[in-house]
Amino acid sequence: MAYGTQLYLQLWKNFTMRKREKVRFIVEIFWPLFLFLILAWVRHTTPPEHQSDCHFSVQAMPSAGLIPWFQSLVCSPTTDCRFRNGTPAGDGVNDFHHSLHSDSFLDIPLIWRTVMPAILF
Repeated sequence: MAYGTQLYLQLWKNFTMRKREKVRFIVEIFWPLFLFLILAWVRHTTPPEHQSDCHFSVQAMPSAGLIPWFQSLVCSPTTDCRFRNGTPAGDGVNDFHHSLHSDSFLDIPLIWRTVMPAILF
């Protein structure tokens, strides 16, 4: 049976079942419309409020290492919104030079130089 025929029969069956319960059919049609009209009315009657930009202090991510991440959570527990003209609040992004992730990344060339000659010969 073709897709179009199946769709037609399914819609016909659905409409026939809905036709038997007229009150339910009317409620199913008008309830979403009623909710949408309420939403549109609230949106139209309530003026929009302008909210200025908000910048939060810089905090470490968990990928920077467990200790820097935990220090950023404990040492700056408040997330106060600071207003500035286009620049984020705080003293800039911490570079985390001695985190576990950066130290292991710097060790890769050393490991490559010591292991590769042993593998090749």
